[in-house]
Amino acid sequence: MVNQEELAWITQAPTESQPDLSSGHFIFKDLLRLQSVWFLTLSYTMLGYIAYIYLSWFFLYLVNVRHFTVLKGSLFGSGPFIAIAIFCPLGGWLTDRLTKKYGYSIGRTGVGAAGMFLTSLLIYSGTVAKDPYTTILMLSLGAGILYATVGAYWASTIDFSHKHSGALSGLMNMGANLGGTISPTLTPFIGEKWGWPVALTVAAGAAFLGSLLWLGVKFDKARKM
Repeated sequence: MVNQEELAWITQAPTESQPDLSSGHFIFKDLLRLQSVWFLTLSYTMLGYIAYIYLSWFFLYLVNVRHFTVLKGSLFGSGPFIAIAIFCPLGGWLTDRLTKKYGYSIGRTGVGAAGMFLTSLLIYSGTVAKDPYTTILMLSLGAGILYATVGAYWASTIDFSHKHSGALSGLMNMGANLGGTISPTLTPFIGEKWGWPVALTVAAGAAFLGSLLWLGVKFDKARKM
């Protein structure tokens, strides 16, 4: 059931402020001409690349590379997902609080860039650690901080596109799934050919690149579409 305000918006004739959405061309034309949209999407592509390594290979990495038993690998393999469950909502709370207090540059770009940079450091630290339990701790925290940035990404789709956030969300999420399509195949290939430290260092590099891409997300045009 819709309320009276929603009903009035749905039934009124299209205007400049409320374009005709029947074809979707207006939405994507305006979204795609924003440079910040491309930076945001490419950064989220890096997030997807890393996330799918955890989803596809973390357990096997613990068993085959760090030589845990299957039982211990299953137990410690839950570490990243426990961290995600904790840090993801905290990151959402933090980005909203900082945005309200300091503006978009700190609340969105700051949280996104800092989170991806910290993820890069944690993944690399876990990769080079000799102690396997230190590896688990660092890589689990890396996953948690990675997902702490998710709130900044998705809130930004609303900041830039308002009522049409579904269009930008779909575009950004397409990027994540492209990254997620590549990493489950590329990661073991690199690991087999050059070693798993190199494969995970590539993931750390992807997080660092994702951090740099956030610096191209400018909110001077936010809420103007």
